[in-house]
Amino acid sequence: MDFQDLSQALHVISRGGDGGVESLKVALNLGSDQVLMNEDPIDIGPAPATNDLGLWRSIRERFIRNIKIERPDFSFDDFARNGLLMNADRLGKEAPVVVWIAHGLSEQLLLAWVVFLFDHQELDLSKLYIVQFEQRHSGQRIPGIGDLAPENIRELCPEPRQLNSEEVEELRRAWRVYTSSDTSDLAQYTAGTSPMPLLHQAISRLVYRYPDLRSGIGIWDEKLLSHTRGEGSKAAHVIGSTMVCDEFKLDLVGDGHLFSRLTAMGSEDQASPLVSFTGG
Repeated sequence: MDFQDLSQALHVISRGGDGGVESLKVALNLGSDQVLMNEDPIDIGPAPATNDLGLWRSIRERFIRNIKIERPDFSFDDFARNGLLMNADRLGKEAPVVVWIAHGLSEQLLLAWVVFLFDHQELDLSKLYIVQFEQRHSGQRIPGIGDLAPENIRELCPEPRQLNSEEVEELRRAWRVYTSSDTSDLAQYTAGTSPMPLLHQAISRLVYRYPDLRSGIGIWDEKLLSHTRGEGSKAAHVIGSTMVCDEFKLDLVGDGHLFSRLTAMGSEDQASPLVSFTGG
């Protein structure tokens, strides 16, 4: 599959900021109807193990409303035109389907999510292709497609390829692990090996979200607290400083989610809040 073939395909990309979507369109000269954006930040929040997409949607919308305080009425209906979940049926109507991913957890999970959607609709996985970016010429890893300008996409674009049967089964296994309510499944997964090392490495980052035995908090909360030292720290500065930490290179989350965690640590409902807020 070459660039000419890519220009005729249906493309799926992680949201990760609209910049990635626009860069892909420009790089391949795509129309707006040729790109589906994963409108659901599936790498954060509850991920129920269910085949009921209606239940999945209701749980996910409720979570997103809680972290987007400026959007208490958030609905996936806002993405009726180009959202992946809202247009999942298009995966069965068009071929080929190309998923664009890089190193980050959200993008590796996107591929597992797409395979789940293919299975859910009993679609032919032979028409699914992936474009996996790994690193720049400098050797620097690429955490997300949104980090690439159009010229970077064209210059660094690897050959689109199909998944083999072993990779498909591994992606199914990874999705089961991610949506499992039993943490021992994650522990067993991270302790083993995988035919997809980038997927394995990204999902293994989930371990650091759990409370540390010494501090009792996960990596995100730990880094947020480390940037609140001293009086007068501004929430925007704390969140911005946290987002550039090396620990987040493969597990980059949005500022909305970090702000919700920061405010939760300062909630007056807690017996001993970890932070305090002043000002309006």
